[in-house]
Amino acid sequence: MGRRDARPDEHGLPPPLTDVSPGGLAHAIEADSIVTRLLNGDVPLEAHLDPDVSWATTATPDPFRNVVVSARFDDNSADARIAEIAGAFGLRGTPFLWWRAPFHTPADLGDRLERAGISEIAAGPAMALDLRSLPPPEDLPAGLEIRPVSDVRGLRTYLDVLSSEVTPADEPALFPPGTIEAILAHTGPRLVREPIPMRYVGHLDGRPVATSRLSLAGGTAGIYAVQTKPEARGRGIGRAMTLAPLRAARDAGYRIATLQSTEAGFGVYRAIGFEEVFRYSIHVGGWPP
Repeated sequence: MGRRDARPDEHGLPPPLTDVSPGGLAHAIEADSIVTRLLNGDVPLEAHLDPDVSWATTATPDPFRNVVVSARFDDNSADARIAEIAGAFGLRGTPFLWWRAPFHTPADLGDRLERAGISEIAAGPAMALDLRSLPPPEDLPAGLEIRPVSDVRGLRTYLDVLSSEVTPADEPALFPPGTIEAILAHTGPRLVREPIPMRYVGHLDGRPVATSRLSLAGGTAGIYAVQTKPEARGRGIGRAMTLAPLRAARDAGYRIATLQSTEAGFGVYRAIGFEEVFRYSIHVGGWPP
């Protein structure tokens, strides 16, 4: 489950996934997570697609981009492999996240991670949608204009909105200045090669207030970075920012949409038609107490 299937197209993208059975949707969610988070990141990553585990490291101590997203260990090797991977992050001096799905193995993987000091900190719904059931076109919230990101200037505006989110004092920022510059350098030149726009900025009465991101790298319409500034919330902007990339992906021939939801966004996605397929348990290692 979760490997790239068939031959990529001229943009390096795999064919769209089409199996909308429960097992097919779980496969689609993991395929998107592996390829988007490890092979199509917004900064350079060192990806490891091992036979039993998929993970990536970066050059900076960033727990959001130093990640493990899939594991299929056997009982005998699991503890040694967990220690090996945690040690690799430790040598880089970075905390890391470990995304654990119910079908990852062994069955007691969560307990083994806890014993290794990789603690569960959250759980998040993994959701999917058959794009054939996407709601019909609807009017945008009053004053909202959604602009696709097509150049570095638009990318900087997109990142400015994302970085405006206030993070708790005991958590690292998702988009510190160094990361923003790394994204501009890595992703900016790639914008012209994208088959359809992959990032969107919502402007409310001319002010940038919202974002969303699309990834097609795993064969699905993977939705990421749906964010609205606090002063613009409660107007249906998050729904509009989610629907825009979904419609673009459907029009490009994609069948399945996937995302990993926060609890706050769960109701918005359910109203669009997304269904929870399973829940990820999110573990963290190497984080200061």
